[in-house]
Amino acid sequence: MTTYTLEEAHRLIAPLDIEPDDTSHIGEEKLRVRQIESERLRKNAFSRVQQELDIKKHTNMKDPSCDLRKMNDRVPFKLVYEKLMDEKPKGKYWTCPVCGKQTMSYYPKPNRVHINNKGYCHPNQGGCGKSTNSVNLIRLKLRYLFPEALKWLLANYDPVDYGVIPTFCLSDKDKEKYSHKV
Repeated sequence: MTTYTLEEAHRLIAPLDIEPDDTSHIGEEKLRVRQIESERLRKNAFSRVQQELDIKKHTNMKDPSCDLRKMNDRVPFKLVYEKLMDEKPKGKYWTCPVCGKQTMSYYPKPNRVHINNKGYCHPNQGGCGKSTNSVNLIRLKLRYLFPEALKWLLANYDPVDYGVIPTFCLSDKDKEKYSHKV
C-alpha cells in the first residue's frame, strides 16, 4: 500500500502548470490534449489519495462496525488458514503460523459480543501460547497492514455470503492484485 504525506498528496493532485513560454512549440490541439490528460491524472491521483484516507476508517479493529472487524468475525478462521497455509488441518492440532509447531487448534466459540473466531497454539503441547485470528494470520503470512488485509479478505471471500454488507468497495485492479492464487 502506498501512503502519501500531505505534501506528496498536494503534488499529485495539483494540475500540471504549463507556462506560456512552454507552449510556443506545442500546437493548440496538443496543448488542449495535454491539459485534458493533466486533469484526468489529477482526478485519478485525488481518488487514490481519497481511497487511502477512506480505508483507514474501515480498518479500525476497535470499532465493531468496521468492515475489517466484521469480516474477521464472520469469515471462518479455518478457511483463511487453509488458503494461506497451503495445508488442510489434519487431526486435532494444526501447524501454528507463529512458532511452526503442530500445536494449534481452532474452536469457534460464540460469546456475547462476537464469535471467537481464532486459532490457539497450546503451550502445554510445546507451542507458543499465542492466539491468532484471520487478520493476524494474513498479516503474519503475507506481511500486510490492516488496509491490505481488508482488501485481501474482500478479494478472496464474498462478504455477502457471510452476512456482511461492506461499506468499502474494491476496485477491479485491487481485486486482481489481492486475490489469492494457488
